[in-house]
Amino acid sequence: MKIGIDVDGTLRTYPEFFTTLGRLFRADGHEVYIITGLGKAKATEKLSEVEAIYGTEFYNALFSSAEYNESERALIGVVQENELIVGIFKQRLCRQLGVDIMFDDKATIHALIDKHGVPIFAVPKNRFE
Repeated sequence: MKIGIDVDGTLRTYPEFFTTLGRLFRADGHEVYIITGLGKAKATEKLSEVEAIYGTEFYNALFSSAEYNESERALIGVVQENELIVGIFKQRLCRQLGVDIMFDDKATIHALIDKHGVPIFAVPKNRFE
């Protein structure tokens, strides 16, 4: 099985849960990908903050907006809502990687992109923020 985990609003909101989940999945031979619409530098910076506390062994690879394909890049500045571009990117990348389940705080927006795409489970906002 392969799972995807978003950074902002997901991993960074519930780091203990998602790092534990990632470790358990990987220990059982599954793959865990961090998939974010953030740029590579910002994604690496935010992921490093989590890694400093919880370690690095909870995921296999990081994918950021640096992996946008040509058609996704062409939408920048044309589509008003950036989260729609991110949703297109995440659905495409999840299909390409064979991700079975994606965890994301923007699941409802991303699911609108492709109703038959990868199941994206909504992560609620942290009520303590």
